[in-house]
Amino acid sequence: MENGFAVTYRLHYHESNFTYRLGFDSSGLINDPKPSQNLPEWTRLTVHQCSNCPYTSAQKSHCPIAVNISLLVKDWSEITSFEKLELTVETPQRTIIKMTDLQSALRSILGLVMSGSDCNHTRFFRLMARLHLPLSNSEETVTRAVSTYLLQQFLMHEKGGKASVDLTGLHDVYHAIGIVNLALSQRLKSLEIQDGIINALVGLDTLGKTIVFSLDDSLDYLKAIFPPEVG
Repeated sequence: MENGFAVTYRLHYHESNFTYRLGFDSSGLINDPKPSQNLPEWTRLTVHQCSNCPYTSAQKSHCPIAVNISLLVKDWSEITSFEKLELTVETPQRTIIKMTDLQSALRSILGLVMSGSDCNHTRFFRLMARLHLPLSNSEETVTRAVSTYLLQQFLMHEKGGKASVDLTGLHDVYHAIGIVNLALSQRLKSLEIQDGIINALVGLDTLGKTIVFSLDDSLDYLKAIFPPEVG
């Protein structure tokens, strides 16, 4: 795939192996695997549709994010959050192997899948998906998010647009994705499934809220690294 990339998640749980190879095109959208033609009813756009959804059912019959996570929901609907498994993630840059719990593994892959979904509210995260860091913690995530945002502003400035070096726009990005997470969790809770993938989404949302509510504090740990005039 020219200028595209792929990330593969392998989850070894008891005697079962689950492999998810996610192919992304040059614009950062998931183009592999192709979604099933027999999509579950809960993936329809109008089922717990986000209050900030930019689409109508005439534009899209199904929610792009719901479609892309539907296989994960199917595979893990009967497994609880804290079940242990071996996770292997293969990115273009590195391979990571770790024993972890289900919700942590699914939180990582959910963030990647949502980033590559055809939703205006997740478009910001496509560069972060291209430089995917599996199982990232809050410090790593906030650093990558701020770097992505400021790079976006720089490129906007280069094209003659109005750019800003404050982080108000980043707050807006995470506020919007928080609304998406809420509606998506309502979809999942309506299915009466085990809490593995639901808590994975909750964890992803909590990480986003940490960035929104403590962005300045989250960056404090970096200040000592820079020259005095910066820190």
